[in-house]
Amino acid sequence: VAAGADLTERLLRAVGGNVTALHAALGDAACRALPADGPPTQVAALTLDLLGPAVLQDSNVSEAMKDADLRPPSRWGTDEARAFVAALGFPETFAQSQSRRLDAELWVSGPLPLPPLHPEYQVEVFDALTGLIAMGSGRRRAVVSLPTGGGKTRIAVEAAVELVLKPEGARRTVLWVAQTNELCEQAVQSFRQVWQNLGAQGETLRVIRFWGRHGNPTASAGTAPTVVVASIQTLNSRFDAPALAWLATPGLVVVDECHHAITPSYTSLLRWLDAEAPRPGAPPKDEPAVIGLSATPFRMDDEESLRLAKRFDQRQYPLDQEGLTDRLLAGGFLACPDYQALATDATVSPGLLNDLDNLWDSQDGGRFDGVLERVNQELATNDARNERLIETLQASDARQILFFTNSVPHAQEMAARLCLLGIPAAAVSGDTPATARRWFLDRFKSGELRVLCNHSVLTTGFDAPRTDLVLIARQVKSPVSYMQMVGRGLRGQRNGGTETCTILTVLDNLGRFREHPFHYCRSLYTRR
Repeated sequence: VAAGADLTERLLRAVGGNVTALHAALGDAACRALPADGPPTQVAALTLDLLGPAVLQDSNVSEAMKDADLRPPSRWGTDEARAFVAALGFPETFAQSQSRRLDAELWVSGPLPLPPLHPEYQVEVFDALTGLIAMGSGRRRAVVSLPTGGGKTRIAVEAAVELVLKPEGARRTVLWVAQTNELCEQAVQSFRQVWQNLGAQGETLRVIRFWGRHGNPTASAGTAPTVVVASIQTLNSRFDAPALAWLATPGLVVVDECHHAITPSYTSLLRWLDAEAPRPGAPPKDEPAVIGLSATPFRMDDEESLRLAKRFDQRQYPLDQEGLTDRLLAGGFLACPDYQALATDATVSPGLLNDLDNLWDSQDGGRFDGVLERVNQELATNDARNERLIETLQASDARQILFFTNSVPHAQEMAARLCLLGIPAAAVSGDTPATARRWFLDRFKSGELRVLCNHSVLTTGFDAPRTDLVLIARQVKSPVSYMQMVGRGLRGQRNGGTETCTILTVLDNLGRFREHPFHYCRSLYTRR
């Protein structure tokens, strides 16, 4: 077990030896991995491994500490909390509030040296964006489509800096829109890096975090370069705020993971930006350039895919998509995927299989997704299948493993079993407290954790370039969903990743490639 012996003993003392409280903190799924006669130290160590710096703030642990005549702080992330944690002998990180928000704004100075864009393909995309933005007014839209690991974010950020934020002008504002907090923060850090290297001499870039509970940002003074990185959910809930009127006229809009861009929330965004399709005969609007980013710029329905393509004027960069993945693989920009199948005899109840078959070609996506979720939950409790997954991970010589599990409890149980076998692992999900989640992700990236078990949350916006095994146990139908999971391991050596990555898909998982996505979306995007 990865937890240190000293912390294990300290946790036991803090809860007055109340193992029942630790079991409650772990939850039923993780407790299934514990042997019935395991010692209290084993339970405490596993609790530390799976809850990380959130352990002392768990309600069950907190109540046990009170029963042991300790006085947990009324608020975490305070001097009182730091003193309490220090008195227990825990690191200061255990005192951080688990709901702590990142600062609303980031101020970045520059520049410093930065490796140039790859001339083999990234420069071509940058030049195409230069021409698009230089058109000056009217409708200017395109999708940047590169395989995951190809550097779409880096190109878009550099284009935003060089073409919009750095030059003198009246519209030195970029609005970057994403689906998840992870994607948002990835963009913030990319702007930090690029501005520090390529920013305007003597000027400071204002980068605003605008998601979750962050307040409405105010306009910058004068023409100061400003980036607002926002979640689509937060934008949709705040469009009516008069204080945001200044943000509706940016110089550039970037839509990350733009295959979502035909949903009502993005239609509302375009309406707010006054960038809807003009009426016949109406003069062109002075709308911002709109750039979409996606490794999979299509939908599963042909009609929806065409709507998506038209939303970006059926313009896609790089222009030559045919054989693009092969070229990036040959150049070492992408890791070479080694697709393997893990055969199991696992199945689900006949009634559930029947529901799945009946809805397979149905247009009722909501009902199908509900059935698929039930399938995943049933597979998650299949003991023989779980034993096969654990044995496979034990036998693997991979250094960093990203494990897409069937459910949140499944992630917790698998991480617990691995920890008990001496394999450093953790589980993250949408339920994991924010500070603990970042702590686990950082430990995985640094190599302190070998296996990161997750359910859905790391399909996009997560960068762990040294991942050399992606294990996909989750049942999916959509090639888009499958490709997003696969893509987490495809960053090549010339992009800071690995030479090869094993993609191990459980045979009872239906998310398998039927056709390369290039062939699916080739007819949707005309070359320009």
